[in-house]
Amino acid sequence: MSDALPVDPVALREEVKSRYRAVAVDPQATYHFHTGRPLTRRLGYDQSVVATLPDSAVEAFAGVGNPFSIGRLQPGERVVGRGRQRTQWACTTSSFVRVRSRFCRLRMAGPMS
Repeated sequence: MSDALPVDPVALREEVKSRYRAVAVDPQATYHFHTGRPLTRRLGYDQSVVATLPDSAVEAFAGVGNPFSIGRLQPGERVVGRGRQRTQWACTTSSFVRVRSRFCRLRMAGPMS
């Protein structure tokens, strides 16, 4: 049995980053994957919460899951956000717990920051 991977993990990681970057720069373009508001519905996001987010954040959404599907945030829990959209989503989590929330933003360079 060979230890060789069927795909170059570095090239794959760069291609995925490139696709997310493209959505961030041009959310209205056509992609081979779901994005934006329709994706939030497919992933089961609470649409009353999504409606409170800026259109620019929702339109550029290209996530692969819904972390809130495992349960609501409880008071005192923390959120880590990555990039501009993650920070906007993290800010919105305060609506789940109705208390002052804490979150950490991981800064990225370029269009995804």
